[in-house]
Amino acid sequence: MRKKVSGPVFSDEQDLKFVKRTEKAWKEYNQGKFKRMSTQDFLKEIRSLK
Repeated sequence: MRKKVSGPVFSDEQDLKFVKRTEKAWKEYNQGKFKRMSTQDFLKEIRSLK
């Protein structure tokens, strides 16, 4: 017999942390806190972090 679940079910603490980080990122995105750049500029920035 299965129980009806009304909300999200998380298998462990990592899943919950992932969801919280994702929700925070979406909120920041919706507030315009992300910047736009070309693919080449993005790759240059990522490579400069090494």
